[in-house]
Amino acid sequence: MKYDYNIVNRLSKEDTLMKKIYLLFSIFLTAVLLLGACSSNKETTDKPEEPNNSDVAPSNTAAGKKLVMDNCASCHSGQFESFATKYNADELEDIIENGKGSMPKELLQGEDLKQAVEYIINLK
Repeated sequence: MKYDYNIVNRLSKEDTLMKKIYLLFSIFLTAVLLLGACSSNKETTDKPEEPNNSDVAPSNTAAGKKLVMDNCASCHSGQFESFATKYNADELEDIIENGKGSMPKELLQGEDLKQAVEYIINLK
């Protein structure tokens, strides 16, 4: 019985190439995961926490949060703090009443509008 050494050499070369490809892919994937984990939520770690000294009653804040989550979060998920720093209360009321860009107008009115604006403004 004769043993074919060419097949063994060919298999070991292919096996070595696959090991190198697997190693490079593993290094790349690890680097992507590490860089992604390091860069997420930079804004929250760099920003010192400010005390909330508002005079808003907790029940109004809870009602405002529910209104915002029910009516606004589907399009503006998680952007409410940026609205609080970008706009004042009057500007937010105007935007919610009259719409802006593709945002429809009159999503909230009256006391609901005021509670939602109070909640957003107090996120600063």
